[in-house]
Amino acid sequence: MKRIKTFPLLATGSFVILVILVIALLGSVIRPDASQHASRQNQSLSKLYPLTTIQFLKLRMNKPASEKGVKRRFEKGGVDSDFVYYPYDGIQFSGNTVRVAFKGVSRMFHLVDVIYPIDALSLASIKQNTFSSFKFVDIDNNSTSVSVEELKTEIQDSRLISRTFWFGTDALGRDVLSRLMAGSAVSLSVGFFSVCVSVILGLIIGLLAGYFGGPVDRLFSWSMNLFWSVPAILLVVSVTIALGNGVHALVVGISLVLWVEMAQVVRHTVLSIKLKDFVRALRLMGLSHVKILFRHILPNLIGPIAVLASTSFAEAIMLEAGLSFLGIGVQPPQPSWGNMIRDSYGYIISGDSAFLAIIPSVALIVLILSFVFVSNGLKEITELQYDGSRRGTL
Repeated sequence: MKRIKTFPLLATGSFVILVILVIALLGSVIRPDASQHASRQNQSLSKLYPLTTIQFLKLRMNKPASEKGVKRRFEKGGVDSDFVYYPYDGIQFSGNTVRVAFKGVSRMFHLVDVIYPIDALSLASIKQNTFSSFKFVDIDNNSTSVSVEELKTEIQDSRLISRTFWFGTDALGRDVLSRLMAGSAVSLSVGFFSVCVSVILGLIIGLLAGYFGGPVDRLFSWSMNLFWSVPAILLVVSVTIALGNGVHALVVGISLVLWVEMAQVVRHTVLSIKLKDFVRALRLMGLSHVKILFRHILPNLIGPIAVLASTSFAEAIMLEAGLSFLGIGVQPPQPSWGNMIRDSYGYIISGDSAFLAIIPSVALIVLILSFVFVSNGLKEITELQYDGSRRGTL
């Protein structure tokens, strides 16, 4: 059995892609900041360094409980929290209240207001109560009777929490790890749909041009050369300007860049396959062109398509990041690794909080390299000789 020299790199790249895919799919469920687009802000936590641990008072917001089903998490990219988290470096209980202080700024809350959702009128009435127990109906229409000691115990047991910001926070106090996880979904989704569209378009055009030749080949070859003559970044920018910023415009623009190389590779491969004896025999047997193309020629293209698709995936991710960096791709508050780098690249020059630009840059490099490793491994498995310096050739 032939030994695959690039197997360690192929396995490593596949594993990294699988991990990032799982994070992208389950991000809204597993990331620390479960809010939509991981955009929960706290200016007092601005630019915390990685591995910083902060203590929080978890305060119930005075509003009805929001829907938190898994379906909603996937549809909206997150859920609205029912809690506000107040950081503190000092805390003190006094009578019916609790006071928290952080960086010299203190805030005081009634114990009931910390645990339960209370409307303003009920809260004002509760604050006038000097007894050691309270009876009230909260916003969720739950009738409750609770003592001061029970409130203190519950706050100490479940409402004083600590949280470690593994990758720190950005200038707006948002968790970098959560935004990195949310951004992975954007990169992979743009890459996936762009590659799918480019494969379908390039496969159809390449099959027709290579198989029929003549005027059909000249027409499609002219179209390929026309798209090929336009710089990739200029073509994508033009499409995004015409269709507006957003993921859909990015997918269309990047697909128009990637399909040409796919069509060139398919065309070149089909030109060599159709000259083989088995294709001539199939024609003599009277098989239709459709059956010959899709039943007998198409299976021979799986190898080249797989190799080029993995390479195109890396190129699509790089284009998306570049456009988002320029401000014409994914728009805030939706996170993208490209706009995360754009928002923070100035810190590298100033030397202050450079990690905010370095972390998404490293993530982008690792993901692109993983697809390159997979492409090289597939190339060796399928024994293809693909010359990357001659675009569109095998």
